[in-house]
Amino acid sequence: IPNVVDTKIFYPAREVEKNSTFEFLHVSSLNDRHKNVSGILEAFAVLLSQGFDAYLTIVGNGFYGKHQNSIDRLSLQSNVSLVKELSIHGIADAMRKSKVLVLFSNYENAPCVISEAHCTGIPVISTNVGGVAEMIDKDNGLLIKPKDQSSLVEAMKWMIKNHIQYDAPAIRQKAVLEYAIDRIAQKYVEVYRRVQSEHGN
Repeated sequence: IPNVVDTKIFYPAREVEKNSTFEFLHVSSLNDRHKNVSGILEAFAVLLSQGFDAYLTIVGNGFYGKHQNSIDRLSLQSNVSLVKELSIHGIADAMRKSKVLVLFSNYENAPCVISEAHCTGIPVISTNVGGVAEMIDKDNGLLIKPKDQSSLVEAMKWMIKNHIQYDAPAIRQKAVLEYAIDRIAQKYVEVYRRVQSEHGN
C-alpha cells in the first residue's frame, strides 16, 4: 500500500507560469549520505556551464551550511535557492511553481515526495532505487542510475527540451487513483477483509 497524499493540498497550478527560466525542485532531509544533494548541485553546475537557462530550488530541514558552501563554491548563487523546511502547504506551492522534481538518492523506499509531485501534475527525475521504479514510468518522469552524475545532467537537459510532452492532468489523474485518501483507505479495507477471510472471521 503506497503513501497517502492529500489531493486537496497537492493539485496542479491553475495557470501555467510564463517565466522563461526552467525551474527544478528538490525536497528532502538534505542528508547527503541518503539524498546526495551535493551530486545534484554538481550536476546542476554542469548543466548551467553548457548554456542551459535553469533555476533550482532546494527545500529541506538541515545541513544548510554544507550545501550553502557548495552553492558558493560552484558559483550558483544566482541560480539556486536553499530554503529551510516548509509546511505541507508551502511544499505544494513550491511544486506548483516548478516544472520538475529531482531526486538523486543513493537509496530509497517509496518517497512520498514523488507521490505529491505527481498529484501536483509535475514529472519527476529520480534514481532507480528502492520502490521508485514502481512509481515512475515514461508518462510521469525519468529513471536514472544512482551516483551517475552525467545521467542526471542528461535527464535535466532532456526535461528542459521535452517537458512539453508531459500531460499534467494525466499525471495528476493517475496519481489520484493511486494515492488519494479514499483510495488508500479502500486498499486498507481490502487487506483487512482478506485477512479476516483467511482466518475464518
